[in-house]
Amino acid sequence: DVGAGASVIVGDDGIPLVAYVHHPTGTGEASEIRIAQCGDTACTAPGDVVTIAEMHQPSAPPEEGRRFYAETRILMPDDGLPIVVWMEWEEAEEGGAGYLRTYKCSDPKCSSGTLTTVGETAGSELWVAVGPDNRPLVAHRTGDWGGFAIEITKCTNPSCTSTVEAATIEMPEVGWGLAVTVDGTNLPVIAAEI
Repeated sequence: DVGAGASVIVGDDGIPLVAYVHHPTGTGEASEIRIAQCGDTACTAPGDVVTIAEMHQPSAPPEEGRRFYAETRILMPDDGLPIVVWMEWEEAEEGGAGYLRTYKCSDPKCSSGTLTTVGETAGSELWVAVGPDNRPLVAHRTGDWGGFAIEITKCTNPSCTSTVEAATIEMPEVGWGLAVTVDGTNLPVIAAEI
């Protein structure tokens, strides 16, 4: 188990970029968020791999065999500069307190960029979309089996260095599935399994 939480986009050059969580094989080493670029359009050859963030350490030792976990989402806004958004939490305590973090690439290959810890959050089923304004919209599930909701936040700028709460939608019967997109007028469309 050396990786998890992968998401992929295809750049304007046709080359795929994959954001994922790298789990080190050594003990005592922190997991990392990495971006791998394919060597060709069919992704049959390896390309560059860059580490964009070291993950927060859990406040308490995780259960044996468990790791500090994250879900990643990588998007390609209209500015041609990818952005990676992820939530971190201890897998043993999914749904508890965690962190929302972003990395805005400075170039299409993500060889450098701006890392931001936007703030503390809680939940799972992360989904991110970006509309014509290039400001990501972040949605995730919160609550427990006693009552779920979908929390939606909007980034204040294309680099997502901060967010504003847009809405919380109460959905007591919501399941594990969640998908979000933004239309041409910046209106979000949300689909959830019930």
